[in-house]
Amino acid sequence: MPTDYDIHTATITVTAVVGKNILQFEGAGVSDSVGLGITNVALVRQGDSINTNILVNGDFSQPSQGKSFNNYDDILGWNGSQIEVGFGKIYNAWPNGIQVCELDSDSNFEITQILTFDSNFQVISSPPAPCLPSKLFSTPQFILRFDWAPNTVGTDDLLTSQANILFNNVVIGSIVPDNTTNGVNIDAAFAFYYDPCR
Repeated sequence: MPTDYDIHTATITVTAVVGKNILQFEGAGVSDSVGLGITNVALVRQGDSINTNILVNGDFSQPSQGKSFNNYDDILGWNGSQIEVGFGKIYNAWPNGIQVCELDSDSNFEITQILTFDSNFQVISSPPAPCLPSKLFSTPQFILRFDWAPNTVGTDDLLTSQANILFNNVVIGSIVPDNTTNGVNIDAAFAFYYDPCR
């Protein structure tokens, strides 16, 4: 029986490019309508002391679900088909008021957010996003951070709750919960910088 259904935080450093950048999360476990939940997704410029999240709706608070869940084709900030957004406690012991995206609604699916940067790595087109400080930055590196947890409802198999994280169409990390390393086996890709310019 799985023992780790804890809520975890993952951090990945990514390198953006001038122009279009694509962030994706995809369900990768057994496709059985029970999947990994994510929330509090943030992309922050490395060295930004204000910690300005340039992603839109990373907490999946829109659309509001109350104490229920629903599936949507596209939501504020994210593109995808059958995106499941729900009250966190339906899936796991998320704190009250938290909404999550479960990456296996009726089957595994993918959510995508596209950002376009100018030559100073300021966002120039995306869904409405908060303004970044006007300071020019010398590096296009960003910190991607998000909370995740396996679904505790409807399964006794952690392998149903897996995900891949992609940046500019390259897998930069994988989440494969297990019972051997404190319940977590995160792909080594979390430790390296992805530079699509090389």
